[in-house]
Amino acid sequence: MLVYAVGSVLTSFFLFISQYYYRKIKKNNLTDKNYSYYLIFFIASILPLSLISGVRYGVGTDYFFTYYPRFYLIFSGAKGYNEIPFTLLNRFIQLFTLDATWLFIITSFIYVLFMLLSIKKMSNHWWLSSFTLLLGGYYFISMNNVRQSCAIAISIYAFTYAMDKKFIRTLIFTSLAMCFHLTAIVLLPMYLIINLKFIKNVFPYVSIVILMLTPAVLDVVILIIENTRYAGYLKYNIDQPIYSYIISFGAIFIISLIFFKKLVNTNRYAYGLIFIAQICFMISICSFTIQSVETMSRACAYFTWPIIFILPIFLDCYMHKKFAFVVVFILVVFLSLNTYYLIIYLGHHEVLPYVSIFNI
Repeated sequence: MLVYAVGSVLTSFFLFISQYYYRKIKKNNLTDKNYSYYLIFFIASILPLSLISGVRYGVGTDYFFTYYPRFYLIFSGAKGYNEIPFTLLNRFIQLFTLDATWLFIITSFIYVLFMLLSIKKMSNHWWLSSFTLLLGGYYFISMNNVRQSCAIAISIYAFTYAMDKKFIRTLIFTSLAMCFHLTAIVLLPMYLIINLKFIKNVFPYVSIVILMLTPAVLDVVILIIENTRYAGYLKYNIDQPIYSYIISFGAIFIISLIFFKKLVNTNRYAYGLIFIAQICFMISICSFTIQSVETMSRACAYFTWPIIFILPIFLDCYMHKKFAFVVVFILVVFLSLNTYYLIIYLGHHEVLPYVSIFNI
């Protein structure tokens, strides 16, 4: 666990310094020195977590179950992934080396790069978001669900352009995300809905209505799934609701509704982040009916990330500073305890103990 902690601290430290100089630039103090320091430390912040993940060996459930063996199966001529571009990435690497480690180095770099680019655009405090990346368990999940995590990271970056109303770039990055995992398309309709002005104006009221209609919608969804090849996912793994998501996103949902206007006025991405977080809360509530941790966690996967960006906004947007700090601190502690329970105690995603290619 120490290696992850060191990597997270280094990343947060570099981002803190990078943002310090970035803020100077934003205050019309653009000098070669400020820009150079901002860029150098931002690039430096990408390296610790991407290298730790990239040079791992046998770390992550799907390391030996999927990616490592399939790398060599693709080389031998076997069928690749449903996502043809990802299969082509494997073959491109094989033009230069037959060491599967390079697949993990490249995908780890892609994941960390796009997560930090999104943090740079949307977070009020880059260092806090990067800590949440680890403490919330997102980084650990990326070492198991490699393709989906890359797709999510790129989709988050596409979300920033959707909020900026730059729809061509949104489509470009969503298409890139789908090169890693086709399910990335699920966020595209959300980007369109978020930009409907009338929904934003009445969002708190619409949210409550949608929340009340969730049980009825769930019945329809279950009926549809039961008649597809995914019916088995309705009963899988640990049978209990996903309380961690219900509590954390429930708290964020309630706070966001109470202070909605102040949040939106503090950060231009806040409305979209709250919208996506609400979807995660709704799905997590559905876990009382579909009591499968594995299935419902996967269903939430594309909607859990807003917390990385919302917590830093809480620090700046409302209430007394001490109260804001206490709220954020409690949520971070809760996320950390949940990550401890899932990653360390239960051993989910099999990222411990850490082993690198240098000590096998």
